[in-house]
Amino acid sequence: MRRSVKILAIVAALVLAGYVAYSLIYPTISLRYRLTLDVDVDGVTHTGSGVVEVVYKFEPHPFNIDDFQFYPGHLHGNAITVDLGDRGLLFVVDTGSFLYDPGARQPFAPRYTNLRALPLRANDFDDGDPRPELVVDPKTIMAVKLNRQPIDFPPKELPMLVRFRFLGDPPSVEQVNPLDLASTFGPGVRLLRATFQITDEPVTPIPDIWPKWLVEYKDHPDLPIGSGPLMRVSFTTLLHRRDFKGE
Repeated sequence: MRRSVKILAIVAALVLAGYVAYSLIYPTISLRYRLTLDVDVDGVTHTGSGVVEVVYKFEPHPFNIDDFQFYPGHLHGNAITVDLGDRGLLFVVDTGSFLYDPGARQPFAPRYTNLRALPLRANDFDDGDPRPELVVDPKTIMAVKLNRQPIDFPPKELPMLVRFRFLGDPPSVEQVNPLDLASTFGPGVRLLRATFQITDEPVTPIPDIWPKWLVEYKDHPDLPIGSGPLMRVSFTTLLHRRDFKGE
């Protein structure tokens, strides 16, 4: 009996040691950050800010045991929201911009960024491109997590900005050009700055200013996205519930 107990204890210790070793080599790392947008409306600054958490997971690379298989992060939190008063609400959602510049004949944003990849973009790590086959070293994520300095983020590289022409009408959603908010919200509206900063603050809950249908947005069909008058969408895309609300 004692021998069996001893064997079980040894096996349990080996399993625990293996689990600890695996977790150290292939960690799951979470970080929280605050994204703040300052928008000028007729000379008055309107600020919208929110904290989200991103969980990054690493696993062995299927083709090279010396590398990591990087997954683009799981988001906890909600779209960053700026209340522009009678001009409406501006949202930063968890997907990349699909605006296309017909004059230059190229995508509007030089790099695809969503809320999950934004910490890497803010720190100039190009491997933040949200494709699971890309390899990112855990040290990179830790370096991002330890950098507590505020960072001014280029507006053109923000995740997708959207607004609803009519808050009670989900299909009225349209993408917003961050460099030309006036083309969507009317004269006198412009984005002043976007600021990124790592934080330990709790995740921001759904703002009270969200319309009821968006708060309860679970089983609605995906929303076809439109564009502002000065830009066009390069191809048809849809917004999903997870783009507004991470689990």
